[in-house]
Amino acid sequence: MQESVLLAGKNDTFPSKTHWRLQELAVEKQRQIEEWETAAAAKNAGPAAPSGDMTVAAFWETIFIPWLEGLIKTGQKSHSTLVAHKGYWHTYLAEHFNGTKTFKNYEPACGGMDMTNRV
Repeated sequence: MQESVLLAGKNDTFPSKTHWRLQELAVEKQRQIEEWETAAAAKNAGPAAPSGDMTVAAFWETIFIPWLEGLIKTGQKSHSTLVAHKGYWHTYLAEHFNGTKTFKNYEPACGGMDMTNRV
């Protein structure tokens, strides 16, 4: 959503829209808006992208769970979300990813088959 901001009304200090002092205010306001947008984007960003050599289990433990806990601390997610994610991990995913599968060697087809006997 785009908004407009009134920098100043016409007066002795700012006699026209093109006055240099008003232009300076506009540049400063634009810088401030960019800072707000950058901060908002950082706040809403997901966990960092893992390297291809990182295991899925390591990503889960060292990046994803701390990121989710941070969202809970700021009230963006509820504690029950963490409990549900951990439940799914331990029930369905931990054994499958078994601490050896990296992002580099994991393919979509791996999720649909038992990889334990694959060479």
